[in-house]
Amino acid sequence: MHKSFKSLGLILIGLSFCLLNNCSNSLINNDSIPPLAKGTIIIVGAPASGKSSLAIKDPSGNITLLTKELGSIASDAKTQGNNFYILHSGDNTLKILDLTTLKTNKDLFLGAGSNVYEITLVDTEKAYVSNFLKGSVSVIDLTNDTNPVISTIQMPTENSLAPFDQTKPTFSGPAAIYYDAPTNKAYVGLTNLDANYQPGGPGLLAIINANTNTLESVVTSNFTNPQFIYFNTKFVDYLFISFAGSFFDNSDGAILIFDLKTQQFVAEIKNLESPMRMAIDQNGNGLFTDGGFGTNLGRFNANSFGYDKKITLQSSAITFSAYAWISDIYCDSQNSWYCTVVDNKNGYLCKIDYDGNVLALFKVNSSPYRIIEIK
Repeated sequence: MHKSFKSLGLILIGLSFCLLNNCSNSLINNDSIPPLAKGTIIIVGAPASGKSSLAIKDPSGNITLLTKELGSIASDAKTQGNNFYILHSGDNTLKILDLTTLKTNKDLFLGAGSNVYEITLVDTEKAYVSNFLKGSVSVIDLTNDTNPVISTIQMPTENSLAPFDQTKPTFSGPAAIYYDAPTNKAYVGLTNLDANYQPGGPGLLAIINANTNTLESVVTSNFTNPQFIYFNTKFVDYLFISFAGSFFDNSDGAILIFDLKTQQFVAEIKNLESPMRMAIDQNGNGLFTDGGFGTNLGRFNANSFGYDKKITLQSSAITFSAYAWISDIYCDSQNSWYCTVVDNKNGYLCKIDYDGNVLALFKVNSSPYRIIEIK
């Protein structure tokens, strides 16, 4: 199975407690929570069956698991202003919540069979959503409750995807997507997969003109399977894009740096083991999930675009099983590192240092998928 779907094969457990910290924990409905403070971390859970869930870690370390159900299979989550957007691939819905109260303000249906994957926000009225299996990007009117999809942008097909083997067609598989305000363009990673969800052609970066909502150009890379596009305000001219590779080759992954001014790839960190999610701290130190399976992270320097080394989570409180994997990595506004770990039916939020030592371990929803901070 394609690794981008791995987090969808999990089971939700209504359990929440905290380890290593003197903290309280509770189980409540969304409608009864007090306003959330800055510095609060929200963990989005994405079970393969049942509804998505939310867990909260407040600045004091208290953990709360919310019982109010959301949509089916959360695939992405973003914030803008006081809005919290959760995209669900299982039922193709977009939930818009109040960020401080987590009450649902809107529930938008994005179309049957659209297989929504990621969302990027242009402003409070407009967004783009990648449709993985349909090979398209939807333009979303966030103010329209009844018909939010106002147009669809088709991604390249057939020979224009430059398949490695012309007898084995590929599909574009748009996954990662990011809107950049200065260029007023949306950048879409095209995974270019074959029928077995393995790379069938080069990884591509499609560029959408946000003025006209049209496909403007496609940039070809020397690597395969782009899975995540990361932007950091310390590096305003660049996008950091992870190319996961084949998943069966432990050295064909890469992180490519895309120059937003020249609209070209300008650097690469290669020979990586299926990099997926990544984050960069205020000093330019980067971590990425390395290999998907296992509790490994890769270290890199975003200032020099150089690879450092692989590290493994180390905890005195728990021994992760051989099936454990890191689903997300995040550096908060205080320059503290967090990652989420899925281990069979258990889910953890780990506060770590840059060497991978677990400083605090919180047990949360069983399928933690995304880390969101209230800033």
